Amino acid sequence: MPSTGTYGVTNIPSIVTDAFNDAVGSSNAVTKITTTNFVDCGKKLEDFDLLDGWYRSIAKRIIKVLFFAKEYNAKTRGILRDEHSYGGFIEKLYTIAPDAVNNPAWQYQPDATTRKITQVSPYDLEDTLQTKSIIFGEEGTWSYEFIMPMIQMKKAWDSPAAMIGFIDSQFIAVRNKMEIAKEAVVKAAINTSIARSYTAGKVINLLADYVADTGDTTVTDLASFMKSKEAIRYANRVIKDTIKMMEEPNVNFNVEGYLNFTRRDEMNIDILGLYASASAAFLESDTFHDELVKLPGYNEVLAWQTPGNGVKPDVTKASAINIEHAQINNGTAVNLTGVIGFIYDRENVAAYFGDEYEWSQPNVRQRIANNGFQYNKGYAVNDFENAIVFIVAPATAGTHNSTNTRSTK
Repeated sequence: MPSTGTYGVTNIPSIVTDAFNDAVGSSNAVTKITTTNFVDCGKKLEDFDLLDGWYRSIAKRIIKVLFFAKEYNAKTRGILRDEHSYGGFIEKLYTIAPDAVNNPAWQYQPDATTRKITQVSPYDLEDTLQTKSIIFGEEGTWSYEFIMPMIQMKKAWDSPAAMIGFIDSQFIAVRNKMEIAKEAVVKAAINTSIARSYTAGKVINLLADYVADTGDTTVTDLASFMKSKEAIRYANRVIKDTIKMMEEPNVNFNVEGYLNFTRRDEMNIDILGLYASASAAFLESDTFHDELVKLPGYNEVLAWQTPGNGVKPDVTKASAINIEHAQINNGTAVNLTGVIGFIYDRENVAAYFGDEYEWSQPNVRQRIANNGFQYNKGYAVNDFENAIVFIVAPATAGTHNSTNTRSTK
């Protein structure tokens, strides 16, 4: 029986053999299932409970191979973590040190008797170190449930080729669902951080700043901005300058106002794909776009939440987020359009998808088995770490602007 490496499976016979032994309740009922004894082993599983037990055992092995082989294609954008590192992320503590003060002056004022030199303004220590942790997020459970007809499992034992097809069908179905689910929790995490940064004023309105700095009133909205070579050139320069500022210690790029910095190799740079395409097209000979693409944490995002319903991405919808969170904007939904970029420290946001659990419930009367895979999922946003949103919106779109963020260090 040949093996397949498509989904990280390197030895299908051993997987089928182990599952068979589990089903019949013996660790050595058969040493190895081969083309010689394959059909005979299948006939031993004619009993419904044995067949269902074999399937539950093999399904559990399939899902573990999927999960632990890490053969994933989901665009995790550098924030998906394993159980241990995610737990460490949400348990962080930050130390807030007091500002330095001038020492009181010493003057030569000797006592007439002791001749001691005394301090002019002695004082007691008032400020002490503080520790604080402000991290919020969401946790939940993802479940993929399906019905498996018993006849389909029985036919898998007709030949080794049929078994390979059966296992492949399980891999494809489960893997595709897992890919979508992982990308969904990653999007939810990053979009929540975008909403958090925006409502806290950690945002640069590239359109408003461009008009104010250049006096060009012909660029009035997202559509005209995306067609303006000068506006795009200006935006790329601002993004580059912002990256340099985030590398220096300052308090301007995180919600808590914590003195922090982000090394370039620890910086995630998510750029809306449509903006990146416009930048590449209009600035073919320009170096700004190329320099961004070469950064280690650079990602191009098709859409923050949805590209739209047509075959052609809608820039208005692709650049929009709609996030509602109890700890953001007093619980009121954040509806924002024109998000073309988000730069954030890798410790600003994290997502988790794991802790798998497989279950099965046979239905003898209908000759089917109900099966499911469940995972815990979650994400968290860290207010102490740097993050800045770039939007293209009219100056009157809101009170959030980049004045303080860009000019203060």
